[in-house]
Amino acid sequence: MIRNILIFEPWNLGDLIIATNFARFLNREFGMRIWFICKPLWIEWLLSENFIEDVYAFEAPWTRIRGKYNPFNYKIKEIYKLSGYIKQVNPELIWDVRGDIRQKLFLKAITKKRIYSPKYPKNINVYERLSFFVRDNIGITNVQNFKYPEFENAKSIGVITIFIDSAWPNKRVPPQKAYELITNLLYSGYFVKLIIPPDKDYEFAKELISNFPDKIILLKNSVVKIADEIKNSDLVISTDSGWLHMAYYYGVPRIGLFGFDNHLEWAPPGTKVILADKYLSKESRYKIKNMYLTPLESLDIKKVISEIENIKQSVGMGTNLS
Repeated sequence: MIRNILIFEPWNLGDLIIATNFARFLNREFGMRIWFICKPLWIEWLLSENFIEDVYAFEAPWTRIRGKYNPFNYKIKEIYKLSGYIKQVNPELIWDVRGDIRQKLFLKAITKKRIYSPKYPKNINVYERLSFFVRDNIGITNVQNFKYPEFENAKSIGVITIFIDSAWPNKRVPPQKAYELITNLLYSGYFVKLIIPPDKDYEFAKELISNFPDKIILLKNSVVKIADEIKNSDLVISTDSGWLHMAYYYGVPRIGLFGFDNHLEWAPPGTKVILADKYLSKESRYKIKNMYLTPLESLDIKKVISEIENIKQSVGMGTNLS
């Protein structure tokens, strides 16, 4: 059986958390030793997970929104260092979790190590990728019987963490709609933790802190600290983003807000999904011309509040939401 694997995941936080979920499962179930290659931003959090052997930082130009194929963004020195790190780790297998043909070709160009970069069936949920790895590399075909997510840990709903943003503008909740949602929660007596991207400040957040000084806090900058706050929340409400996957990773009940109908592929198992009333097709979400569309402008706040009540009833009855 394979004992040492290197996971290549140079994309965004959500992709990394999905891969880390798989890594945790492989370590617990099969005793595999895991190394990672990822963006520098995520190293601190990855190393806080004690089953990870080591992490190497690499910025893959093809993960950029713009300029992904500009040859000047490809630093030969950095690629050479990456090749040296792979040689040093000497893994039995490199897993390109995303199954991206660009990554497969790139890895083949810089190392002779075995690379697992499958072409997954279309429209499967991203968490099903684990079953292909286990089938093809361990020989077990009933991976669905393994319970790799954690059990939901909330016994009541009092503290809610919210994320309304996204790297892609078209997946964000517009400020006025976000303000409406958060004020609804605050007036209903919930304590709110609002995650804010490190490069932003929300004007409406200042007003909320002024009006509800003891009922809302802002979370910013440190991925590790935000992860700890999520672990200590009763519920997470998030757009299609890494924080939604972080909630799943830690077994926290969650509501996903989707402006595109890509939820069957990208929502973590057990997530309560609320689609915008005027949602758009999943094929349109990563087109540059659609970058600044705002489908979540048609989000029905009443549906969110109603779903919270449903979850409260579920956790109150001890129901496992996953």
